[in-house]
Amino acid sequence: MTGLKEKPRLGAKYCRILSTNVQLKSQVFLDFKAKRKDWIYEEHYCNPGPIQYFDFGKNFTTITLILQHKLYNELQNNIEEYCNKIKSSCRLGTDENILKAAAFQLKTITRILGILENKS
Repeated sequence: MTGLKEKPRLGAKYCRILSTNVQLKSQVFLDFKAKRKDWIYEEHYCNPGPIQYFDFGKNFTTITLILQHKLYNELQNNIEEYCNKIKSSCRLGTDENILKAAAFQLKTITRILGILENKS
């Protein structure tokens, strides 16, 4: 987000915020544009604070990232739900064949993901 720029006369470097182009037809800009009038009268500032790895803030995502990566977030939530279902189904007393099937499928998925990671 920031970069160093040198002052030609003094030779000193200072930090500056790099400029970026805004896509005026993107969903992110249109969403912020729709909320612009509300910001005149109310404060909607949100500071998520430091990165949270556990508890309440672990899945907090900014509005910009949610709008830019909607499908990605949905897929990530689906995967988390599937993992939770598998975890709750494979408890003490579960039939051994179910455990074997779950373990085999998870091992297969892990191998496929490893292959895909090595390709990129």
